Amino acid sequence: MQQRLRQKITLLHLTAILLSLILVSMVFVLLSKISSVAEILTTTWGRIWSDGVGKAMSLLPFSVFEWSCFLVVTALITIVIICIVLLAKKKFFKAGRLFLSTLVAVMVIVCVYVSTATVAYNRAAPPLPSIDNSLVTSDKVVDCVGNFDAAFAEVSGKIAVDDEGRSICPYDFDELSSLISAQFDRLDEGYFGKCGKRVKASAFSTIMSHNHIVGITFMPFGEATVNANAPYTDVAFAMAHELAHTCGVMREDYANLVAVYVLLTSGDDYLRYCGYLNSYYYLNGALIYSNNFSHTLSRTIPQVAQADIVREREFWSQFTLFDEIGDFFNDLYLKLNGQSGSDSYFQTIDGEEAGKDEDGNIIYTNVTYTDMQRMLVAMFS
Repeated sequence: MQQRLRQKITLLHLTAILLSLILVSMVFVLLSKISSVAEILTTTWGRIWSDGVGKAMSLLPFSVFEWSCFLVVTALITIVIICIVLLAKKKFFKAGRLFLSTLVAVMVIVCVYVSTATVAYNRAAPPLPSIDNSLVTSDKVVDCVGNFDAAFAEVSGKIAVDDEGRSICPYDFDELSSLISAQFDRLDEGYFGKCGKRVKASAFSTIMSHNHIVGITFMPFGEATVNANAPYTDVAFAMAHELAHTCGVMREDYANLVAVYVLLTSGDDYLRYCGYLNSYYYLNGALIYSNNFSHTLSRTIPQVAQADIVREREFWSQFTLFDEIGDFFNDLYLKLNGQSGSDSYFQTIDGEEAGKDEDGNIIYTNVTYTDMQRMLVAMFS
């Protein structure tokens, strides 16, 4: 009788711990809806945890997150089998204790993730150059595009190319990781903290390619992992994007913003080239909505950039086995974190239609430009 009582008490204790962890996670989610609270949580607890653990993980040459996933999946399958065997043998207490203990362990990870990653989705935009939307005039957009394209052409002329006219990255993966990580030292420490992290090359890059995944960041480990098989023009941007995540910039559009900024403002020609390549098309939308449609037709992209775009398309078109599955889970993950899904990587420019010009092009008024467009106008006009 006493043994059964102790067993019941043990199960009750585990259940209480489990419910407490669920409650803590829910509290973090609710608090993160308040932007000011999300900012405080991200720059205090979130930063202390992710920076401390992230710098420790950076000492290891492999992605701890990837191998942890493998071990966790293996452990969960093993636990399910053991529970089934215990139930078959009518050892209900042992099965219940193992099941509840597993759920407690899972919820500990969930709590850490919610408190370090989920909360950061609701913080304010990163403090980067920008121009007030009301000051983005038609002439400023044209001026911006002209300066941007001229600078893109200039840096493209400094890039080494292969026999097919495609860019050659002058760095190996680790060198590129270190170089891009160093760019974050120039950012506002109050918002971004100190980076000091390295990007890991994925041991499962082929699987990532089949899922059309370039990079993954797991905040409880403060670790960024990138597909090492992808074209390096994609890899460079992904490294900057994922490192932005490790600095508490979890929103995908904000991480894109940071990635473009650190690349464009780098003192390295190859990094700047990758920045221009990955932001070129953002300005076409700005031209259209500022009623400069004809300028989109007259823009020319450097030949090396054209060759790189073809290379990127050819690379990703090889992998069709799990591409929809990868997008499904990424979309689901983002929605679970309060985002709009896969389309949250890019903000949508908006404006009212006010008729058509003599060439039949739509005339827009009351336009709301995206953060990326306003940053580029501020930097290049």
